[in-house]
Amino acid sequence: MILGFVFAGGGKPTLVRGVGPGLSEYVDGYLRNPRLALQQLSGDAWIGAGDNDDWGGASELATAFARTGAGALAAGSADAALLSTLTGTVYTAQVSGVGGTTGVALAEVYDAALADKTRRLTALSVRNQVGTGEAILIAGFVIVGDAPKRVIVRGVGPGLTGAVASYLANPYLQLWRYESKTWTLVGENDDWDGSAETAALFASAGMGKLTVGSKDAVLVLTLAPGVYTAQVSGVGATTGVGLVEIYEAP
Repeated sequence: MILGFVFAGGGKPTLVRGVGPGLSEYVDGYLRNPRLALQQLSGDAWIGAGDNDDWGGASELATAFARTGAGALAAGSADAALLSTLTGTVYTAQVSGVGGTTGVALAEVYDAALADKTRRLTALSVRNQVGTGEAILIAGFVIVGDAPKRVIVRGVGPGLTGAVASYLANPYLQLWRYESKTWTLVGENDDWDGSAETAALFASAGMGKLTVGSKDAVLVLTLAPGVYTAQVSGVGATTGVGLVEIYEAP
């Protein structure tokens, strides 16, 4: 699994996690021993920015989990975590199984210095194999502050042509909001509209192009502060590699 994220205004203290055993109460077949590798884009090259296999129960990390609202992890678990002051703009966090093992995993990134409003996370993307049931692709995000934000959410399959061999042929995108202990559907799309206006919005946000008429899925919504998940599945229970993207619209 590859999680990409982008900062506006430069990097900042950031918590990144690769969770497997921490999911044991919620899903079957979780990844038993995740390994986390963080990379930074420097010029045209990706360079290592940190890695972890087993977070070790460090008190500094446990404090950061509580401060950012990340869930607690058992002190002796094989989950992976990094707390770093990042100095760049574009990063990826790759979560894999030690020894080539597989299973359901969670890749997370948290702003560990929310009081600093001059630098913030503005884009998030996750690429992975999209299955069915518990194995669909889910990206969760939180909008903080007092004002609504306009966001672009995409579920990309055909747009990965040339990058991966077995892309998700027809992604279906749903956006859910969590409020008062209830998940509510706030938007869904199967095949984007292909309009020049939407394409121009992609360009202004720094997103890649999508072919007009493709079966990629897109939502452009103004969202109130809160907790959301973007879920990507295959129409007709089809499977393949998919990409979910969440960008702050200009």
